[in-house]
Amino acid sequence: MSLTTVDEDLRDRGLARMLTLARTRFEALGGPRGQVTVASLTADEARAIRAIWKRSARRRPMPGQDFRCSLRDLDASLVENLGVTLEDALIRLSGELQLRPAERSEAAARSAEFWEQALAHPVCERGTAAREWVERLRQTGALGARPFESERGETLVPALDVALQLPREPAIERSTLASELLGDPHGLDDGSPIGDRLTGLLTALDGGSDARLTAGERRALLGRFGVLCDPASATVLTLGLHPVGESPLEQAMRALAGSHVVLTLGQLSRSRPRFERGLLVRLCENPAALLRAEDRLGAAAEPLICTGGWPGSAVCALLDALREADARFEHHGDFDWDGIAILRWLSERYGAQPWRFDRDALVASRAPLPALRPPRHRNPNTDPLVRALHEQGVAVAEETVLDELVRDLGPAVDAVGA
Repeated sequence: MSLTTVDEDLRDRGLARMLTLARTRFEALGGPRGQVTVASLTADEARAIRAIWKRSARRRPMPGQDFRCSLRDLDASLVENLGVTLEDALIRLSGELQLRPAERSEAAARSAEFWEQALAHPVCERGTAAREWVERLRQTGALGARPFESERGETLVPALDVALQLPREPAIERSTLASELLGDPHGLDDGSPIGDRLTGLLTALDGGSDARLTAGERRALLGRFGVLCDPASATVLTLGLHPVGESPLEQAMRALAGSHVVLTLGQLSRSRPRFERGLLVRLCENPAALLRAEDRLGAAAEPLICTGGWPGSAVCALLDALREADARFEHHGDFDWDGIAILRWLSERYGAQPWRFDRDALVASRAPLPALRPPRHRNPNTDPLVRALHEQGVAVAEETVLDELVRDLGPAVDAVGA
């Protein structure tokens, strides 16, 4: 060739297609192995390849024909005619090679190191639940094939670090904890990467399943580990609860006997009220039921708690305190799909039983009935109430049966309906 330098020889446009194919094969196989085929050579390509091809080669490149060559022969030809190996030539032309086998080997080693370090974390050494949770992340590929360099992988160690500081006593507000441990007051918010990872870990430590948590379940979970979410804005509406202790909160609740009491998550977390053992506590879904009981029964009303729909963190904190005193729970809600799902959740977590909330109560209702929308939650058809809702195709709001509920809450039966 008439060109004056190796780099100029390598940049001959007649070699470009062959060397591009060679680079792809070289990277895929990790070295000068395998073959490439340059289809339908142009005259320039046939000329350039003949100029650098080794003298011992039997087959010569010809215009219009395919040219198949092994990378080993191409490597030998470059060494013989230009004094450079194929690897050196490819690096000169397009920079460092990305050798796939070497990359895979390195990635496997780094991944193994990543999981080894996670499993050696003090939280994992403290108990089997955390270790099994980390193992599930690895087995399911939840952090991706290369967790050591993924955004999902970056959430694991911080979540483990936060869990190591829990439970907190006294309880701490979530944004304060996040600022203290992560330098970001929003670092543990719902939906944040580390916050979601921490929720999964705490669920495992709490003995729960991997099922998706509602907002109330998530905040109640954090509360059990001494982390408060919106402690002033998360509230629970109550009536007829008479705690037995002498804390300021307990004294205030007794002083307000006969009136509804709104308790915040912060109050319940700082000073959990104590109750006499074995109380029967009824639960309603809507505030109207509790306010009707307050209006009709006053101080004679038996214990009643309003869940406000799906139980939030404050509701769960109060139910947890009552459960410690072996309280029994009965629940009434709207006769619709959400109402059934809420009862099922309360039954699973707190052993709640239906309170005027069954097929017979639904069938006996004479209230105006709005059409029932399709279910948003999975409800087994073996439940008689579910079958009745399907059959009737209508919903019954709790507000339409308030008098029946109030009759169960106290001795002042004559006052009801007055």
